[in-house]
Amino acid sequence: MAKIEIHSSERKHNKDYQTHESHVLRITADKNTAEYTADDVQAVLKNTETGRFSLEPWLPFMVEDTVHKDSTAHRLSSEGLATVGKLSETYIRVVSPHMV
Repeated sequence: MAKIEIHSSERKHNKDYQTHESHVLRITADKNTAEYTADDVQAVLKNTETGRFSLEPWLPFMVEDTVHKDSTAHRLSSEGLATVGKLSETYIRVVSPHMV
């Protein structure tokens, strides 16, 4: 049996204040099990696709929201994002005020 932990941290590094994330995967197991687990994780990550989508072109079609007027992405409900993610078998999250 293997125990897997994922540690994440967000940091702002560059002059444009873009957020960069750091992730560390820790596997606790005997040597053979840890190697098999690492191989499985590596295979899954090789088949993972990442994309970012700007929501600004869709702003004219969105309902006016005075609370989130400076954030297109935050106008989308977490339930709506979860539903779209479930239907499309993807993980969707807000990465910036106008990007998911």
